[in-house]
Amino acid sequence: MTFHDPRLARMESFLGSIGIDMRAGIVDGPAPPERRARDVAFLREVDGGQELTTIAWTWAALLVLQIDPEDIFHGSAYKP
Repeated sequence: MTFHDPRLARMESFLGSIGIDMRAGIVDGPAPPERRARDVAFLREVDGGQELTTIAWTWAALLVLQIDPEDIFHGSAYKP
């Protein structure tokens, strides 16, 4: 599938190059509140190094994809 938004097209190409398919659509599946609570609890238990690693890889990918950092790291993306 080709995305009309050039940022999404670059993401699709990049992810495809590392073996991850990206496609538009609705994710059909339940997300029960207890699962969300469990997943958030898991994220609270990770140390700062894992979060910093994720941010670094995300930053590197957006540079390769020529995506503005503000598209990923925006004010509502993270809680202080």
